[in-house]
Amino acid sequence: MWDRARAVRNWDEFLFVEMSSPAEVEAVLQCACHPYQAEVVPVSSPLLWLRSGGPLQTAPKRALPPPVSGKLLTPAALCDEISACPTLDDQLLRHHELTRLTELGARLRYFTCELLERALAGLFPAARVRPFGSSANGFGRHDCDVDLILELAPEAAAQPSQRLAFQTLAAKKDSRTQVQRYLNFLADLLVSLMPGCSQVRRILKARVPIVKYTQSLTGVDCDLSMMRNGIHMTELLFIWSQLDTRVAPLVRAVRHWAEKVHLTTCVSGSGRFISNFGLTLLVIYFLQTRPVPLLPSVNELTQLARPGDTALVDGVSYTFLRDPSLVPVTANTESLSDLLAGFFDLYASLDLNAHALSVVWGGTFGHPGDAPLHVQNPLDLELNVTKNVSREEVCRLGGEASRAGRLLEEGRWWELLFGEGVRQPQVKPISVRQLFDDEDGEKAVKEAPSPTVDAVRLANLLGDAGRGGRAGRDAPAAEQAGVSRRKGRGGSSDGSTPFSGLRLTVDGEVQGLERAPILATISAAAAAARQRKEAEQAAAAVRDARSEPETVVVLDESSNKKPAKRKKKKKRSQAGS
Repeated sequence: MWDRARAVRNWDEFLFVEMSSPAEVEAVLQCACHPYQAEVVPVSSPLLWLRSGGPLQTAPKRALPPPVSGKLLTPAALCDEISACPTLDDQLLRHHELTRLTELGARLRYFTCELLERALAGLFPAARVRPFGSSANGFGRHDCDVDLILELAPEAAAQPSQRLAFQTLAAKKDSRTQVQRYLNFLADLLVSLMPGCSQVRRILKARVPIVKYTQSLTGVDCDLSMMRNGIHMTELLFIWSQLDTRVAPLVRAVRHWAEKVHLTTCVSGSGRFISNFGLTLLVIYFLQTRPVPLLPSVNELTQLARPGDTALVDGVSYTFLRDPSLVPVTANTESLSDLLAGFFDLYASLDLNAHALSVVWGGTFGHPGDAPLHVQNPLDLELNVTKNVSREEVCRLGGEASRAGRLLEEGRWWELLFGEGVRQPQVKPISVRQLFDDEDGEKAVKEAPSPTVDAVRLANLLGDAGRGGRAGRDAPAAEQAGVSRRKGRGGSSDGSTPFSGLRLTVDGEVQGLERAPILATISAAAAAARQRKEAEQAAAAVRDARSEPETVVVLDESSNKKPAKRKKKKKRSQAGS
């Protein structure tokens, strides 16, 4: 039950109520009023508050209630939720479920559109405000902003029978100039008249003029524009997201990976980085080019289009099937984890400097040379959606994809989701046969190709086991540390010298371990690790001795002055001084 008295007293309750029909909404709004007309801007909107009874006094000073939003998990809680899943496929699905845009989030974004529509209804009764981008294409995250498209008038032409015409002002001949005037007016409207709107910024000289603002009551950041072709791009991406249940989780995983390795940026404007839109098209292209294609190309969707699937915007026709249920089901049966590994393998090996990618027909063509990375716009074939990406970032994309594929092969997928330094869940008991397997019965100890400090940790673990029998408890932690497979001897010289006090589970059976071959293997790896570490420390000392003076930024927290700079001088020996 909702405690109305507490809500009125503390202003800490905000209810999002959905009516069964528009008539009921209008009936509720007819019951609302402006109790303090002399002290407020008397605008009407679906944002209402319930005042206490009694005589009217001065308008109370109250803070805005918290925005309506679902409960968001902290990174630690998200990590715990996903770690409970036993396989990579389950973890990827769970990750998508916990981070995707919820139904409540989607409804709040449509409600944000309705607030602006109602504010413009007096001057532009036919105006429509519609969301596009991540908040509407099926790939949105729970905290994504909402891109808004404003259409002031319908595309339909006047009929000959309509003899009455509205008296209007003449528009500017330059459509871009007229759009800038509209958006400038809307920015003033948001600042002066609309409740909850804050941080309004005009970005009118960009290639696509926009107005950015925050609707504090719904907790949504908004980008308002009048570029109408964005709607049809959103519809195309939405169709792809609905054709198979693996598409959206795969896109979410790839986007999350790209964010962790800094291939994408959250700063407004992608700069030299690839955008989430470009990254999504890379995933779409990959799914179109599997041995058994999982998604159709734009040309295939165009061939399936019905007469009502054609849309005209500024004289340009956008024709493709808009009903996902009419697309034939794919015969591809690859798992989500196999698709993720295949994505990394493709872009680790594909020469992006020589091939341009097209999701229009699902293939490559000769690189036009206009940019290091060329991904064709699905609806405007002359545009390159990744034109801004630098050559350095294209090289990094291939390198990070190669590294990610290697992590998957080693079973270290946890680093792809949460980065290094986060505990990876142990989904299987440690297998001694997997760590110390001698398939050929060799007697010589084989050192690991690239020993690490993990070998030292495992050696200490086995040493502790000999003293106190801890290996049965700590063995999973040793495998969790990332120790690679090592092959050791099958037994000691006499074949009957079990390691006293050490009992591990191998394939459901309690087994004994022989001390000599294990310690020989670990000792060799540990020695190599120590030598490698000492060499790295010596090289670092040489680099430090030869390094130039560094510039150190000193922040003065007690004032707003610019940071002062001082030079870090080398330390001179007493003899030299």
